Amino acid sequence: MDQKAPKVKLYKEAKRRVCWITPNQTKALLAELQKHQRAMVLFSLATGLRPGNLTGLSWSQVDLGRRTAWVHGDDATNCDDLHVSLNDIAIDVLHCPRGKHQERVFTYKGKPINWANNRGRRSALVRAGVSNFRWHDLCHTARAGCASTVRCGN
Repeated sequence: MDQKAPKVKLYKEAKRRVCWITPNQTKALLAELQKHQRAMVLFSLATGLRPGNLTGLSWSQVDLGRRTAWVHGDDATNCDDLHVSLNDIAIDVLHCPRGKHQERVFTYKGKPINWANNRGRRSALVRAGVSNFRWHDLCHTARAGCASTVRCGN
């Protein structure tokens, strides 16, 4: 008589990928980025904002006097308005592009940046020796407390 092993239903494991870079890797990456990319990366590290929230950030969403910014619910992941406290690094970053564009915060050659994940950023990651890293991982890096204290003018 043939005996078979019983069928056991296995639960699927969640596809989770949490990655961040160290302060040394962060400094190496910042050194390789162009100035406009460096500002976006620093702001993401300082605030934990996702790339879409950065590229869509307008000056009307920033209050430098109260050191705060906000993301409207229709642009946030969970559809709730998101309040963002701005630390010294974020404030420094915001002073660099001030006045370059009437509406949007992050620009390149006077035009709003619409896409953060480009060839220049990917090349900078390679030159900095950082592999298997996505822009969203900057949010994890910010939450892990690995943000660098490098300013946007450096």
